[in-house]
Amino acid sequence: APLRAANVVDYPADVKKHGLDKPATTITIHSTDQGGKPIKHVIKIDKDKKHVHVEGTKVVVTLPDDVMKRLTSSALFYRDREVATLDAPEKLILDRGAGKATFIKKENDWKLTAPVEVDANDARVNALLGTLSKFRVEELIAEKPTNLKQYGLDKPALRWQFFKGGKVALDVAIGRRNESITKAYAHLVNQNLVVLLTEEQTTRLTSEYRELDAWSSPLDAAQITKVKLTRGGETLSLEKTANLWHEAGAEKNLVNQEAVNSALGAMANLKVAGYVLDKEANLPLYGLMPAQIKIEVRK
Repeated sequence: APLRAANVVDYPADVKKHGLDKPATTITIHSTDQGGKPIKHVIKIDKDKKHVHVEGTKVVVTLPDDVMKRLTSSALFYRDREVATLDAPEKLILDRGAGKATFIKKENDWKLTAPVEVDANDARVNALLGTLSKFRVEELIAEKPTNLKQYGLDKPALRWQFFKGGKVALDVAIGRRNESITKAYAHLVNQNLVVLLTEEQTTRLTSEYRELDAWSSPLDAAQITKVKLTRGGETLSLEKTANLWHEAGAEKNLVNQEAVNSALGAMANLKVAGYVLDKEANLPLYGLMPAQIKIEVRK
């Protein structure tokens, strides 16, 4: 395909003025004309990757960003972006730094076996594994990286290990998001390769795979008859009589019925955004001892 400039910077060109007498990148392309005569094309690019001069012409130009990226990228840019395949793993370990979660497939169902034993969300786990079955990433970034910190991978936010036959088949650490916010950098530990994930891969690898219901058994808001709200050392106690909410011990002191019922309805359907720790949590570290707000409900 013809090389098309974005803009003409200088004509007739002074290549030295634009740092192209000693280019940072020189690309030589060998081809033939229609008659089979050899042709050599030499493309010179400055150190700032802004200006380009094609030998034999009198112009200095700029190129479209996508074209410049292709011309100045390392050989890694041209490698196959399918970095791994993942076939039917039987065990997954998710390390969030504060704690690890272990998922094991029992018969046809995925279970969280540590740190607690609960059902996993089969649909989400299987969707994750489907995304990774042919692990084709957005971009290959760095092979044998010497500085993981720039990608947020020196202390990764989380790390997945997928086991097959008792061995780690895939080991992926997740780092910071790139400028798009929707895509994250990842380190394929076994290959020592930094990649940029696709949006879908980023979403699935940073999601929760336990059920997100806050309550282990259903909470029926209609059956709640007592509420105690403590905030900043002050306590408000409510009771329900004849289906009306009032201050505890004072039936005539009715409160905003819609507000109370709405709050209890929200609590009954409460979903967590994510799990931090299941056991031995340092509550003061998370601002939960003492808690800023404490709500107690009773039937």
